Amino acid sequence: MPRYEMSFYDYWRIIRRRQWVIILSFIAVLGTTIAFTQMQIPIYRASTTIKIEERKSMAGLLVELLTWGPGDTMATSAEIIKSRPIMDEVAKRMGLVTEAAPKEERDRIASSLQGAVSVKREGMTNILRIMATTDNPQKAIRLANTTVEAFIAYNFEERRKDARMVRKFIEEQLTGVEIKLKNAEEALKAFREKGKGAGVTGALTARFIDLRFKLSSLLRRYTEKHPEVIKIKEEMETLGKELKLAPAEEIELTRIMREVSANESLYLMLQKKFKEAQIREAEKVGTVSIIDQAVGASLVSPNKKLNFGVGAVIGLMLGLLLAFVTESIDTSVGTIEEVEAYLKIPVLGVIPHIPEAREEVPFWRRHRVKVKEKGTRLREQLIVHWNPKSTVSEAYRSLQTNIDFTRMGKKGDTLLFVSAEPREGKTLTVCNCAVALAQMGKKVLLVESDLRRPVLHRIFGLKKEPGLTDILIKKLKAQEAIRTTTDIILGDLKMEEVLKTPGLDNLSVLTSGHLPPNPTELLGSPEMRELISEFKTKYDVILFDSSPILPVTDGTILGAQVDGVVMVYQVGRAARGALRRAKVQLDNAKAHILGIVLNDIRAAEMRLAPHYYYRYRYYGERKRRGLFRRRKKG
Repeated sequence: MPRYEMSFYDYWRIIRRRQWVIILSFIAVLGTTIAFTQMQIPIYRASTTIKIEERKSMAGLLVELLTWGPGDTMATSAEIIKSRPIMDEVAKRMGLVTEAAPKEERDRIASSLQGAVSVKREGMTNILRIMATTDNPQKAIRLANTTVEAFIAYNFEERRKDARMVRKFIEEQLTGVEIKLKNAEEALKAFREKGKGAGVTGALTARFIDLRFKLSSLLRRYTEKHPEVIKIKEEMETLGKELKLAPAEEIELTRIMREVSANESLYLMLQKKFKEAQIREAEKVGTVSIIDQAVGASLVSPNKKLNFGVGAVIGLMLGLLLAFVTESIDTSVGTIEEVEAYLKIPVLGVIPHIPEAREEVPFWRRHRVKVKEKGTRLREQLIVHWNPKSTVSEAYRSLQTNIDFTRMGKKGDTLLFVSAEPREGKTLTVCNCAVALAQMGKKVLLVESDLRRPVLHRIFGLKKEPGLTDILIKKLKAQEAIRTTTDIILGDLKMEEVLKTPGLDNLSVLTSGHLPPNPTELLGSPEMRELISEFKTKYDVILFDSSPILPVTDGTILGAQVDGVVMVYQVGRAARGALRRAKVQLDNAKAHILGIVLNDIRAAEMRLAPHYYYRYRYYGERKRRGLFRRRKKG
């Protein structure tokens, strides 16, 4: 990683440089999320709401008194809804089990239904929401509604049970009071038949009993300070005093009559309650009512929007993390300052990326672009000839200008273009520099001295035989092997293409020739030195293309024989250690390294202002457009 202080643009540069890491991570995580979501079994939920309402009559109060227990009614109802008896009944109603089913199967189905049903209280109300969750929407609706029906039936049956218990209790009490009343009436009848108690005492007793019942009636409506209540109390007090003076027979009669009256009142009250209990036992009204039935089920899992959103965020974050991790472990050199500080040689030029035809269209349309053959694609990369006013051509001219300053304009300079590893663009760089020099009026010889995998001849549409190796083995003379503009026109390039931009008439090309079994020996031979000396007398500049430094020693041997060496480096292609070793090998061979060229640079790969190379183009385009408009108006 660079050792300078990171700025916002540095982070943006890393993101753009590692954009495919981010994109692939994003697509991988999001694709995995989508696949996982699609493989999940959809879960649906249906819900229904019920209201639990206590209707309390006199008999109901008695039921509550007899069956009272601590606890929250709503919480109790919620647990009852999910209980095993309710789930057993639901399973039977839904046809999931039969009476003849084994107990293990009934328990298993009831347990699964318990897990599928949940109950929630709506705030502090007496409303419960019953939710059924299954993998089938219709099953969820049916389960929710059937659970409610089973609970209503259970609740109704429990209320009938309570009412039946109260009725039996009252019935037992009524039987006992009826027996006591009959016994008291029989005793009163026997007492009167003996002729006892037929006097004033009987009348006083009857009057006392009437006053007592009247007092009870008044106390239900008035307080004890009411005038009528006070008057009756005073009269009863007077009658009580008179009865105390009565004989023993009279007192016995009064007691028997009082017992008859009390049992009779209690009997009438119990008989009334018994009728109410019978009515309550027979009534069809329950305490549970349905508010909303389940008519539809909603998808609760998987939540596709949430899953896709989370997957996208995680994919983006993972992509950014991997991008910065990749950048941190990248051993290549990434900036102009770092290259110069690391290799101790100047950066002679920065060559922007030359986009192919497929790169200039959106990626979703690239499959429609016809792929050209390799030779055609290579020739199109000779950008200085095809598009001399482009930003890339300006970069090559800037590179040539910097090389001229280092050579101080000496005639007969021989320059070697090398790279540390293959596919770093040295051949295209040397070809474009040769065309740029030729366009400046220099007499240039371009030598294809890569005797391993020569490519230079394809760029100019030439055949590689005869060439350099044929000269070195004395098979023919140099002038017979060197190609000129005429040979280029007779090759794969058409005349109008060659003459499109002036300057190629100053360029001569010497191809590699037949590939020898011993290229290193040929390049280090005395014949090669003599040939270089001969070229110096006939050309202003001789440019050599060579094999990569690290795989083979051809470039190192040739570097010791030329006046200057230009290293070509594509950022990210070779590690910094490999770049350093290439320079060390050249230094050991006493080669004069002029500097290094950073090739095929995209905007995201260098710490440069995005508009660094584009001012020329914008200025030129505006100027040409303005001229075109003026001509059009004229």
